[in-house]
Parts: sequence; structure tokens; C-alpha cells
Amino acid sequence: MLYKVIKYCILLFLINSNILYAQLLHSIVVKSNITENNKILNNVSLKVYENGKIYSKQNLINAKFSQTLNIGKDYIFVLSKPGYVSKKIEVSTKNVSNDELKYGLYPIEIPVSLFKTFPGVSTDILDKPITKIYYSDYEGDFIYDKDYYNKMKSKILDVKNKIRNLRQQAYNKEIVKADKNFNTKKYEDAWLNYLNAEQYLPKEQYPITQINKIKDILSTISNFDKAYNKNIKKADKNLNNKKYNDAISYYKKALLYKPAESYPRNQINNILKLLSQNYADNNTIPDINNTTNNNKDINQNITYNGNTDITNTKQSPVLFSNKSKNNNDKNILNNDKNVDEEETYKKIKALQTNVIKSDDIQQKSLILFNIGSEYYKIGKFDKAIDNLQKSLNISKNTNDTQQVAVTTENIALLYDNIYRYSKALEFYN
Repeated sequence: MLYKVIKYCILLFLINSNILYAQLLHSIVVKSNITENNKILNNVSLKVYENGKIYSKQNLINAKFSQTLNIGKDYIFVLSKPGYVSKKIEVSTKNVSNDELKYGLYPIEIPVSLFKTFPGVSTDILDKPITKIYYSDYEGDFIYDKDYYNKMKSKILDVKNKIRNLRQQAYNKEIVKADKNFNTKKYEDAWLNYLNAEQYLPKEQYPITQINKIKDILSTISNFDKAYNKNIKKADKNLNNKKYNDAISYYKKALLYKPAESYPRNQINNILKLLSQNYADNNTIPDINNTTNNNKDINQNITYNGNTDITNTKQSPVLFSNKSKNNNDKNILNNDKNVDEEETYKKIKALQTNVIKSDDIQQKSLILFNIGSEYYKIGKFDKAIDNLQKSLNISKNTNDTQQVAVTTENIALLYDNIYRYSKALEFYN
């Protein structure tokens, strides 16, 4: 009897010890603050992958996150926001044992700064993690791979410099047009141009000064209420006549006088939805202003209908339209900002499989064309151009003159839309 009591006490002690040991184990926690130019950046999407599978998702409303990790795993943190360059962080917990957790580990603090992307700049380098973090037995803590981080830091700086240079070029071009419109007393057009320029370089004072001059001039020659109503009337008339680009232009001019009004803004969004649907349904560019030339005024990047089975495709659509001559529609470039990158990459992978399987050389050309379309949608411009060029080469070899013309025009328009004007001219010619 005494033996059984002693055995029971020992068993109870072991059970309680295990419970106590489990309670003493600490967690591996990753914390971060998300910023842009040292200011908090809200509404960033966070996806965490554990050994290649999705582990958690959240929308960071307050620019912070705290994530608990398991031991013995590899993690990838993906931080993204529409219009910004996405960044990845790799964290490995494989070298961590329960003994380390027993005594506790400091939270892994990872400050992350996102920056805005820009058409024409390849960000493929950021498909790789910007930093790698792992547990060091020697340090008794998580550490950064310094050599890897320094290499990535240099490459990221190169990307940021390219974006800065292209922003300056776009700003200069917009200012030239704005000043020309201002000097010829086309004040509303100039106002829109200066607003566009301000978006490229928000810290520049010149566009703001010029806009204030325009406001002063217009206030002396017209009533803002009347000017608003006049532009709304013109916009509605053009909309009824299906001259969508002119309608958008006048709705924007109306917003200059009453920026808080919802009607013109809603009308612009409705037009863009209509045009997007036309692209998706018909694989064709809609008749924007009932003339061939004006079709180039809409900056859309809606492409084909998204099907990976293109065996019935007879002709590739025009993927990209040229920028407006007066550039009043700059802010509708890349209007499809909610593209799901994961779904797009799945489409690309399926299309790439079709390229390998297809024995029809012309079909290969069309599939490569559509792969270029998908890359364009997610801002992978160099890869878009590479696939369009491959499509073009096949079309030239098979003497498919119609497809050569379509693909050549698309490459030219893509280069033009990403501000590589000299390359665009090569294909326009």
C-alpha cells in the first residue's frame, strides 16, 4: 500500500512538473512599426507564411503588429500596400529549443519602411526578403544576417534612386505642359497639370504657387459655383454621348472648383468601372470619344478576360493605352490597384505551363502575350516587356503581320506609359 502511495506521489509530481515547465515556456514574438519617410503608415496588409503555407493574415490599421511564432519553423513576412513596394522578411526559428524558451527571449524588433513604387522601375529584387533573421546559439538571441542585409540595402537604395529620377522627369514634363497652358490662359488645364506635378514631388512649392495664382485669376473672371455647374453640364452631356474621356476631363475640372463634391467623383468612378467591364467582356478598347485617335487618351491597364485557356483566342487586345495629350487623366493610370498578386501569379504559372505544352507556334505567341499582360497588371514591367518581345519575335518568324502590329503597338505604349520615351520611339517607328 505504501509503495502505491509513493508511486502515485511521484507520478503526480512529474505531471505537475511538466505543467509548470510548460507554463514557464516563453513565446517567440516578432514586433514591428511600419513607416514611410519616418511617419506611420496605416492600412498595410500583412501575410505570414510558415514553411511555405499561409500562417496568418491581418490588415494593420495602426501601423503595428505583434506576431507569435512556433519553434523549428521558417517564416516569411510579406508587407504590402497598393501603390507601394512590397517587402519580405525571413525569420527562422529552427535553432530554438525549449530550453531557450524556458528562460525567455527578447521580442524580435523589425522596423519596416515602405516607399511608393513608380511605373518603369523594376522592383523584382524585392521578391527576395530584405533581411534574414535566425537564432544564434553563440549570441543566445536572434540576429540579422549582416552581409545579406547590406547587399539588399544597396540594391534597395538603387531602386529608390531610379524612382526618384523618374519622378523628377515626370514632374518636369508636367510643369512644362502646365506652364504652357498657363501662358496661353488655359487655366483649368494648367491647374490640373500643376496638381499632377505636385503628386510627383509633393515638397515642391512651385506648383502650389502657380495653383494659387490660377485661383486668384479665375476668381476675378468667373464665379466658382457657375464654373462648377458649367463643367458638370458639359461632363454630363459628354457622358450621355458616350464620350467618356471628355466627360472625365470635365468632371475633374468641376472638382477644381468644389473638391468636396461627391457627384463628379462618383461619376468618374462609374465611368472607369464601365470601361473596365468593357475590357473584361470584349477584349477590346471601347470607343472612348468615337474617334480612333482619342482612344489613346484613356490610361487603362485592364487587359484580356483573364482566362488561361486561350485556344479560341484569335487576336490579342491592346493592353495599354497612351497617355493623354493634355495629361489630364494621369491619376487613372494603373487604376486597377486591387489586383490580387497571388491570383495573378497563379495565372502566370498556368499560362507558362500552356506555353510548354502547346505545339502550335502561333498559340505560343498569344500565350506569351497574355503572360506579358499579367505581369503588367502587377507592375512587373521588365517581365511584361520580355514576354511581349518573345511574342513579337514568334509573330515575325511566322509572318503574322496582324499580330506583329498589335504586339509592337503594345510594347511602344508600355514603354511610353513607364516614361522610357526613347525606347517607345523605336517601336512607334
